[in-house]
Amino acid sequence: LLSKCDDMTVEKMIPLQNDVHDKAAERFLPTLLVAMKTAKPKGDFELKLIEILNRWDYRANGDSAAPLIWLRWFYHYRIDVWDDEWSARGLDKRSGSWGYTSNNRRQPMLEVLEYITREHPESEWFDDQSTDNLRETRNDIIALAFRKTAAELKHRSGGRLEALAWSKNNQLHISSISGNSDWDRGGHSVPGNSFTLNPGSSGGHVGSGASWRMIVDFAHPSHSIGVYPGGQSSNPSNPHYDDLIPLWAQGKYAQLIMVDREDTLKKRGDFKTTQFTP
Repeated sequence: LLSKCDDMTVEKMIPLQNDVHDKAAERFLPTLLVAMKTAKPKGDFELKLIEILNRWDYRANGDSAAPLIWLRWFYHYRIDVWDDEWSARGLDKRSGSWGYTSNNRRQPMLEVLEYITREHPESEWFDDQSTDNLRETRNDIIALAFRKTAAELKHRSGGRLEALAWSKNNQLHISSISGNSDWDRGGHSVPGNSFTLNPGSSGGHVGSGASWRMIVDFAHPSHSIGVYPGGQSSNPSNPHYDDLIPLWAQGKYAQLIMVDREDTLKKRGDFKTTQFTP
């Protein structure tokens, strides 16, 4: 992205850091939705989920339920494509062991799944090893994953689509390093998901992400901006303990004070010094 821009400015960098376009959804979802035309959704709830996805612009933000529906569908799809190969051989992927993460789950790269999904619907990898007399194809696995997703989300929401809104499910939760939950902060809706430049979650607590956003104007350092989900004070009773969190959650920034001399900073008069005496 940066190599294609000859005149990058602070104003142009802001939307890049806050980009919530889900490229994975753009690559996979059209194929998944076409497959469901032959599977035919069962019941009104499943039909509404498909309608929501058909209208989605692939942006993981706002009150649309599409980001959550897509992520849960893709989660089940990946498991249904790959995990039967492990089970058929009596192997355990051992969650938490070296090399295992919530994203890779010891599965082939997403590019491999994209390739067979888009180009090889009859690939042997789609055949479920647990069924002896059946030969599943891509569309069978896509439909199976969708049924699981619909059942999960219906139970989770009580059938209320508004409860699946991304803004209600992608919620910031910052844990204090002290381990004291009283000092935790959160409750802010944040955009983005695990496939966007501005990273969020997969539909739950957002406990990680772009923890420090900074844009430096090297031609005019005083124009530089930055933000992080916290505050300038480590004292939970201080108003500056968490006052930057709303800015961070909204994709906004604070002006950075950039000076080249200490006495310049002192002249501003808006700083404090803490002195520790043994």
